[in-house]
Amino acid sequence: MIDKMVSQTIRSVGRLLNEVESTSHSMANQQQAEMRDVELGTQTFDKICPFILDKTGLSVHVNAERRRQNMKKRKIIVSSTNSMHLVEKSLRKVLLTKLKLIVDARQRWPKFASLTEDELLRSEKWNDIISSTQKRARIIMHDMTNIPLPQPADADMNSATWNTYYNMCCAKGGVFTQLCGWEGTLELYTGATGDSDYIRKTKILEEQRDFMDADKQIDGSIVPFINVFDKGYRVLLDCFSQGRQLCWQPAFARSDQRYRSHDVLHTATVAYTRSGNERSVRHMKRSGLIKRGLTESNSMDLNTLADLWLAWGFQVNFMYSPVH
Repeated sequence: MIDKMVSQTIRSVGRLLNEVESTSHSMANQQQAEMRDVELGTQTFDKICPFILDKTGLSVHVNAERRRQNMKKRKIIVSSTNSMHLVEKSLRKVLLTKLKLIVDARQRWPKFASLTEDELLRSEKWNDIISSTQKRARIIMHDMTNIPLPQPADADMNSATWNTYYNMCCAKGGVFTQLCGWEGTLELYTGATGDSDYIRKTKILEEQRDFMDADKQIDGSIVPFINVFDKGYRVLLDCFSQGRQLCWQPAFARSDQRYRSHDVLHTATVAYTRSGNERSVRHMKRSGLIKRGLTESNSMDLNTLADLWLAWGFQVNFMYSPVH
């Protein structure tokens, strides 16, 4: 009788030990699965939102590192099968909401700095140079850059997006800079669009005319924009027809003629002035998504890319030191 009771007790203890061991293995596997899912979730977050910074000063501040720590602390569990899509969808919604806020803020903000703001915020070297002329000057520099696009199979699309200067299929975007350091971007157009046609299609000269008409001096006079362009632009008459704006470009010379001394000095002066705009172009390329453009690996559409280009061109004014 006693032997029977002892054997039953031993069997019960054995079953209990097996259950404890099985539970321990199950908890360990569950913990490993949780950590793996958290890691997958953070990788997804970092992959689709590398351009969210915590220094924008415009809308929701999101920091990837802080988000990663919060995910680990709260042990947010995402499934590696179907919940990954939900996480990506939610994060895309956050990104698009943030993008819309910045684009709306850009539309409400003045596109250019006023003449008074430009004079107060620009470098003293410009004030010294301009004051020697006894006149007020409203200088704005224009340049162009590219955003890579996938090479389409359709011949017409390939012809419309191919740019011989960049030797790729791309979109072209204008960048403008004022002496005070205020920067901005213009709408994207296909890579085959010429520089002069781009200025006409974006109607930037018309916008500058309306702005300077509203930004009159105390005596009612108007200070026109002085547009600084590279050699590739042929918009001298366009500038003059839009409120008598001025156009400042490097000197041109025929192939069988040599530069005169005045032409050399004039071209060097324009190149010195336009150096600030080259730094503005580098600001625009600091965004990884803009620098990489559309690729076959990402699923961003053209409308989102266009909004991102405009939003980033507005956002950089609050992120980096001004270009003087």
